[in-house]
Amino acid sequence: MYRTPTILIVDDEEPTLLAMMDYFTHYGFAVDGSRDFSTAKALLMANPYTALITDLQLAEPGDKSGFDLISFARNTRPDTRLILLTAHESSEVEAEARRLGTDAFLPKPQPLSKLGQIVCDLLPAAGCP
Repeated sequence: MYRTPTILIVDDEEPTLLAMMDYFTHYGFAVDGSRDFSTAKALLMANPYTALITDLQLAEPGDKSGFDLISFARNTRPDTRLILLTAHESSEVEAEARRLGTDAFLPKPQPLSKLGQIVCDLLPAAGCP
């Protein structure tokens, strides 16, 4: 039985978050979005997402980052595919992302079509266009 793939998108920049949510909703994904770590963590605890797309830099008290969210997701939802986006690309950041179990690491900005292709490559059963 086919199940609609679910994606949690986390980005503290509202226009970016809304654009990604609209894009993936248009292609038939069930999408939730969050602008902060706390809400994203609660959503991850409540829902088994097929994929998580998160920005590295999250504006939140306590200095939580996309690394913290990736680590939390990997420990609580090991089947969720993890994608990290960042405007602060470096070999050190990429190495840490890989160490934490990130499935894909992409610099920002990224065309939505490219991000969509990465998601489709990670989720072959999603029925992507």
